[in-house]
Amino acid sequence: MATDTSTGRNILPAVSLQYVKGLTSSLGIRQFYEPEGVSIFTLDDNARALVAFCSHYAQTGDEEDIPFINTYFNFIKHCRQPEGYFLNYTDEKGNFTELNNFTNLADANGRAIWALGYLVSLEKIVPAEFSTSATTIIQTVLSRVHSLHSTRAMAFIIKGLCYSNEGRASDENQSLIKALADKLVQMYKHEAEKGWEWFEKYLSYANAVLPHAMLMAYSATGNVLYREIARSSFDFLLSYDPGEKNLAMHRDPSLGEKDDGIPRGERSLEAAYTISALDSFYEVFRAPAYLQKLEEKFVWFTSNEKVVFDPLTGNCCDPETGGRCSAASALAYVSSRLVIDNYIKKELFTDPGKDYRQTQVA
Repeated sequence: MATDTSTGRNILPAVSLQYVKGLTSSLGIRQFYEPEGVSIFTLDDNARALVAFCSHYAQTGDEEDIPFINTYFNFIKHCRQPEGYFLNYTDEKGNFTELNNFTNLADANGRAIWALGYLVSLEKIVPAEFSTSATTIIQTVLSRVHSLHSTRAMAFIIKGLCYSNEGRASDENQSLIKALADKLVQMYKHEAEKGWEWFEKYLSYANAVLPHAMLMAYSATGNVLYREIARSSFDFLLSYDPGEKNLAMHRDPSLGEKDDGIPRGERSLEAAYTISALDSFYEVFRAPAYLQKLEEKFVWFTSNEKVVFDPLTGNCCDPETGGRCSAASALAYVSSRLVIDNYIKKELFTDPGKDYRQTQVA
């Protein structure tokens, strides 16, 4: 971490896409660096990569991003099936693997719509064929949306539809945003009680996506109930932060922690989802607490001694992966940096490289 000698402030190096680009082949982005012939490619990672590179292109205008955006977009198109849903796993040749037969694909389908919607939202700056094709794909898969019951899949779809409406407004999208948000409202009303303002009995993974989706639904529809639930659930999540404990936490404290088999190597993703949500919540509510938490969440990447992190390459590894660095972790850092850079440019952060290890920020 460099230091500005005139001010004494820490200086973050420019965001690097080197590691992520190194994981990318002509097919898409692979999960890990693997020996030739054994790599796994997922819709999940390519959706995240598409969002990250679109964000980078929107901020920098770097034309070198376009071929990568095209690669990740093509992978998503490759995963789309004639029946109107997406498969998630392929091998290095693009062949779909048996993992698709016994894995819940709902969340991956939600992430695909989220990424496609974000691409549509940038139609004024990306090549026209990208946004046109993405819009068409979204419309062809929406017929299956009502059959999805995964909480997070619904939240990702809400986000994707809200983004898509920023680029190309659609009455059908607006109707689906309301329908899915209303489902989350009912889940919240069913599970929430004093001291547990949440949509489910557990906190598990990608938690911040749920209140974030509700806030975006409010911005898209003006429904004040969505805003109220978004804020109460998000404030609860921030106060209940499980930190270094298991991500799956039970509503009833007497039952302690519950292991639902949620992958534990997802700390960086949790931080990234929370940072993205904090950005939106600060934009809507202008609460200083959200700004402070935003900075604290980001420095988790740079000051957590358990995280393998290289700011010069963008390489990032979760504590639980034993030093095995994944595309998901690297993309989580890149996405978070792109959010943080906007606040640094606005000089809203006094010390973006501050070391919070002594305060044990999670």
